[in-house]
Amino acid sequence: MRYDDILDDLETKNRYIDRLETLKNKGMNITHIKSGVDEVLKNLNSDGNSLVVYGEPQSGKTEFMIALTCALLDAGRKTIFVVMNDNLTLEIQNFRRFKEASEINPTPMRHGEFIDLRDEDKKISKQRVIFCRKNSKNLEKLIFESRFLKDRVIIDDEADYASPNTKINKNKQSEINLKVGVLGQLSEEGAYIGVTATPGRLDLNNTFANDTKDWVFLTSHEKYIGRKYFFPVSRVDIERSDFILEKQPEEGEAKKYLEDSFLRFLTKVAIRNLAIDSDRTKYSMLIHTDGKKEVHRRDKAEIESFISRFDNKENNRKKLVAYCEFIESYVETLELKFSHGKSPRDVIKFIVENIGRRNVLVINSENDHDNVDACCNPRDLFTFAIGGNIVSRGLTFNNLLTFFFSRNVKSKLQQNTYVQRARMFGTRSYAPWMEISIPESLYDDWWQCFYDHELSVKSIETGGNLHFSSRRTSSADSASVDNEFVAGHSGEMSPWGKFELTQILRERLPLIKNRPLDGFKELLEERLLPPSSVFESFLDYINEIENNDQSTAIIYDVKDTFFYESQRLSLNPQTLMRDRGGLIQGIIKGQSKYMTKAHVFLITTDGSEARIIYRAAAKGRQVWKNLIRS
Repeated sequence: MRYDDILDDLETKNRYIDRLETLKNKGMNITHIKSGVDEVLKNLNSDGNSLVVYGEPQSGKTEFMIALTCALLDAGRKTIFVVMNDNLTLEIQNFRRFKEASEINPTPMRHGEFIDLRDEDKKISKQRVIFCRKNSKNLEKLIFESRFLKDRVIIDDEADYASPNTKINKNKQSEINLKVGVLGQLSEEGAYIGVTATPGRLDLNNTFANDTKDWVFLTSHEKYIGRKYFFPVSRVDIERSDFILEKQPEEGEAKKYLEDSFLRFLTKVAIRNLAIDSDRTKYSMLIHTDGKKEVHRRDKAEIESFISRFDNKENNRKKLVAYCEFIESYVETLELKFSHGKSPRDVIKFIVENIGRRNVLVINSENDHDNVDACCNPRDLFTFAIGGNIVSRGLTFNNLLTFFFSRNVKSKLQQNTYVQRARMFGTRSYAPWMEISIPESLYDDWWQCFYDHELSVKSIETGGNLHFSSRRTSSADSASVDNEFVAGHSGEMSPWGKFELTQILRERLPLIKNRPLDGFKELLEERLLPPSSVFESFLDYINEIENNDQSTAIIYDVKDTFFYESQRLSLNPQTLMRDRGGLIQGIIKGQSKYMTKAHVFLITTDGSEARIIYRAAAKGRQVWKNLIRS
């Protein structure tokens, strides 16, 4: 018998195809996963060893990473390090997901398991998948113990967290940035794949020399509910957005708002469970009021106090009657919206009889991963999850029904933090029943965060490489912005090229001054403007968020000539822009005709060539651009 032939036949192949088949058999549409993985493999093979993968929060990036790992193993890559946020709970959650994927062969191991191997086993040339948190000590040990491993790939989950070099403006490397780079041998032949829902920080930081032209933009699956639903911009999205938004007053007794939200949560759980005859469906309420642990203990005590009103009916008769009156009123409110057909009496009876099936859990420390799992996968009918910063990264809360969010934010909102805090995103078949309870100003700031973030992502996707901020939001923390290569202007930008100012353009451009969004597209379609003069995809996005309302945009009408001559303020003859920016802001100041518009365009010229400059006219707006990409 030829054992060599048998052993050759036993080689593991087609892990990637097998994984896609498994997902298809579960009823999943795999198109978005396959297109993303295929593009990553193409870009790694052709354009370099460092790229970024963008996907919306809670849109299935972990499943994508599992499929990508299978594909990399099929391609023969020897060593795959999966690094992630330094939180034990998140590591366990993600590691379990990878371990459950039977197509990943060899089975993934945690860094401690690999470190415990004998040196002779570490020296064996074979494929490995190793998990490690972005913890300095863990990385340092793994770097030393993996000294025999070759052909390395880093898959960096939550890549914008900890991996960027926060000492870049001091000509130093921050510890995690240095060690992730050494682990992946990124200065040699190693490959880096950063996966995140907030990629802007990685571009502005030039993390591991990633290039936006190699970035991969994942599409979300068809059941995904995200920004368009919870933070709608266009009129169409606003009409489709029917979740329950409870806007808390800016000031007042916080306990009262939490108590009301608590009662609404009980009511919704009862109604939804009374509508089915099978096993009870468990739901969770996420409470995020502060990052401090003492506040979490206070919030837990408050919830326990509310519950005790039902437990101790005789001693709390007056308060319990008030609770019943509140529930009765809310049952009737929900009847108007859902026509659920449940009586207040049945709802109250259900709550009183089942209130013992509850769990109140705090989830904000290294030692509470069991609590986190119980919150993310509720095992009690009424589950209350109280937490702080851990809420901001990676956790998927299945059956989340209420998100009580009242954290006070005095400084600017960092986009990478607040976009990640959208734990209500994901697959939510019951989305109209979901409640977000939040102060109005915080919701408005959060909405602005997503607006600026999505505009930035769209700009990068279309080659503009611009990052938008506003008065209350910031694209990235200042320590992470590579000042040597990143320039900022007050809401003004022109990522497009110059073009020849022909006679026909001199005649046609003034005719579209009050409808530039459609007007520029018409000139592009007629090939009177070259594609490089203004990106059609950028115009499409502005049209989308403004619901094709042409009145929101305008071209500045320069007296007599219509075009802004470069000699007027000594514009740079090479760029036809003012080097320090702020050109549009300066010339429209005090002119309400332009100041009231959301989008202002200016056309500069030296007489033969011209350039289109754009400004988002909101006060306090800023645009950053990485000059390396210019």
